[in-house]
Amino acid sequence: MGYRKIWKVLEALYEEICKRDTSVPVQVLRDLRSAKTLIHVLDSGVDYGEQATRIEEYLESVESYLIPEVSRVLGQEAAEAWLRKIEAARMEPDEEPVEVEASKFVVGVPRDSHWIRVKVYEELPKERIEALAKEADLKIKMEDESHIIVYGEASRVKTFIKKVAEKLRGSE
Repeated sequence: MGYRKIWKVLEALYEEICKRDTSVPVQVLRDLRSAKTLIHVLDSGVDYGEQATRIEEYLESVESYLIPEVSRVLGQEAAEAWLRKIEAARMEPDEEPVEVEASKFVVGVPRDSHWIRVKVYEELPKERIEALAKEADLKIKMEDESHIIVYGEASRVKTFIKKVAEKLRGSE
């Protein structure tokens, strides 16, 4: 069974429903994320026993919520089309595991600090990241030319993330 392919179809279905300004319970998104995490664990070759069963449970939980919802929002024909996509993904064989890059250990950040790695690009230049970090009373550390580590107290890091998101939404 192609778990990753099923997951991708369900993710696309979730996004389609969200585009329609339909609220989806947080648990549905949590189940979708949990399935993806377990798929990565399964790909790593580590066998904790019941991963496949748990992945299937998460995916079925997401599907059992989203299909009736798409039927309600977009109609029965759309729901049947999505069911066909999911069934086609189920029939496809497993693909080769995707190489998952491990999160890098960040040297120089105190253990008790929370941190986030921010990618520098045109809409979010280095100077803007530094200014937002300073506003939130956070410290920064250049990781490389295109990434900055912003770290400090957890609540301040969350505030920083919200401000960055607001700035990016404003630039769209």
